[in-house]
Amino acid sequence: MSIIHRVIILNQPTKFSLMGSPRFTPLQWIALVLSLALGFFVFTKIPGDWKIGNLPVGFIVGLLIFCGAMVYVNASELKPKAWWKNLFLYRLNLVPKVFYPHIEEQTQLYPDPEIADIEEKEEEGYVQIEIE
Repeated sequence: MSIIHRVIILNQPTKFSLMGSPRFTPLQWIALVLSLALGFFVFTKIPGDWKIGNLPVGFIVGLLIFCGAMVYVNASELKPKAWWKNLFLYRLNLVPKVFYPHIEEQTQLYPDPEIADIEEKEEEGYVQIEIE
């Protein structure tokens, strides 16, 4: 008889799906729901007679808010948030790219001139013994 062990992988985040939707973490679901609510709020607050082409501006702005949240959620699936933060900070030159060491005092010269060189002894030749 074999024993079946259940393995829990701890470094994998908890993900769940709703009615066949993609699997997201709870924070990603919260971001999507909040962006949907914010987009709907913006859609209702912008006057309906403002239009771009035939579409109301409120609908376009609400759609852009929700699409921006979808991009954020999918980007956080690809790379962690710290990776994206560092990417933007370095690309926008908001953090230094080259670090120079801070030298408080003069470093020691090498080799130290105060140390006297040891005189090398001449090697004596090998003694050869002739065996008769």
